Amino acid sequence: MTVRSPTIAAIDLGTNTALLLVARRGDGGALETLEELCVTPRLGSGLARTGSLDASAMERALDALRHFARTIERHGVDARRVRAVGTACLRRARDGADFAQRVQRETGLTLEIVSESEEARLGELAIELAGAGADALVVDVGGGSTEIACRELGL
Repeated sequence: MTVRSPTIAAIDLGTNTALLLVARRGDGGALETLEELCVTPRLGSGLARTGSLDASAMERALDALRHFARTIERHGVDARRVRAVGTACLRRARDGADFAQRVQRETGLTLEIVSESEEARLGELAIELAGAGADALVVDVGGGSTEIACRELGL
């Protein structure tokens, strides 16, 4: 009998896109993708001009996150095995923390606004899990920031 690992979910809410991955470890330890979604709510629209999140952009992002929350629930993912991160636009927006609280209230998802270094670390970890070595130079070009990481170089 095969024992399956717990199902996990990861959400990346960026300046332009919202990404969801629902996965588990399959036989032999390989990551088995159960669902992968990408939506383009463009949460950072207007941010450079105003310093705040645009009301319609927030609604688009919330719609995407509501859909993600339903998808996560449909897969039976334990809430302790969900990590949702917000990146550059939420770090910059003066109302980013307020938006994260609204996400919690309206979707049940805990949205963590991560630092640039944590965002880079997560990108590097994803590449490593895909089979790249410690010497891989990871350049994550996003809609609102670019992170560079390389474990071997200490970046």
